Amino acid sequence: MNQRSKQLTLTTLLLITVVISTGCIQETPINDQLTEAIEWEKPQPPSVNATKMEMLVHNLINEERTKEGLERLQWNQEIAAVAREHSEYLANIEQNHGFTQEIYISHTGKDGKQHDHRIEKNEVYYINGSGENVAGISAVEKYYPNNNTPSAYINKTQIAQRAVTGWMNSPGHRKNILTETFEETGIGIATDPTGTNYILTQVFINRANCGYRYGECCENRGCFVGLTCMEETCLPRED
Repeated sequence: MNQRSKQLTLTTLLLITVVISTGCIQETPINDQLTEAIEWEKPQPPSVNATKMEMLVHNLINEERTKEGLERLQWNQEIAAVAREHSEYLANIEQNHGFTQEIYISHTGKDGKQHDHRIEKNEVYYINGSGENVAGISAVEKYYPNNNTPSAYINKTQIAQRAVTGWMNSPGHRKNILTETFEETGIGIATDPTGTNYILTQVFINRANCGYRYGECCENRGCFVGLTCMEETCLPRED
């Protein structure tokens, strides 16, 4: 069998509210001598352990902030739930809406809303704005040249590293990561039905220190909309 080669262009998709950035990494040519035995034992994409991957990305992000002399972001489980919900939506949008591209990323949710609406819907209170970064990473590293099926994958650590590197190389994403006023974050990761494309969403906030649900009332006995101050605690009006 004559040797054939194929050059894979690995596309990393990154998105912030305004800026869309794509990058291509040129891989070395592939020269694989294929046999039925090799094709029969096809490699498998990395299994999903979203929580560990999310914390890996979280630690990598904090390393970037530390390099710039900034405080580390605190993990916020409520924000992570918001991020996971959006990643899961994007990971399955192709089969839901007929998109043909392998990785689809957007800040717009299924209800047409942006991340700030998703945060408020989950009753997370913050001040001085919020931010969101989204990335789409293919786990496929190489393909068999004869049938275009995956022959090698990158691992979960490499997926996390590529997402963070891509964000840091994009001015808008980098700004979110290195915004000094952001204090808390949450990250959500999901895979598409093929298990080969990873969607990563990170949300940033500065958590309000008063006025939020079940928190202390502010000095003027103020609370966020929908809450009322009772015995120095902000409670839902129906309580």
